[in-house]
Amino acid sequence: MQCPPAPKHSRRWFQFGMGTLFLVTTVFALWLGWNFKLVRARQEFLLWRDTQCEAESRENPGLVAPLAIWVRPESAKIPMWRNWLGDQATEFLILPRGATVEDHDKAKSLFTEALVYAADGTLLTDVPNR
Repeated sequence: MQCPPAPKHSRRWFQFGMGTLFLVTTVFALWLGWNFKLVRARQEFLLWRDTQCEAESRENPGLVAPLAIWVRPESAKIPMWRNWLGDQATEFLILPRGATVEDHDKAKSLFTEALVYAADGTLLTDVPNR
């Protein structure tokens, strides 16, 4: 007596080669590296801005340094994975006195979710999409 053949599954499992796995891993690593670079650039800019504001306060003791940032999570949003990488949403960003046009442009490009102000209170960005 012969055993009946095993039934064939009607569903095929996903199959992919090593090249596909390498490609997907490489694309993911590039995307993750780009996000790390963006987070690091934002943190470096905030550190630069804070040191500039401290220097202004030391030079002119009566001058009040601009506030760092105001964060209200419900109004300024960044992607969830950027929070995982150590970034934080910024609603308002006030640049120090003496900031150049390049500093203004860099702030506007790094902090797309924020309203960027000059030290005199001039709004430098359009209202971001929220």
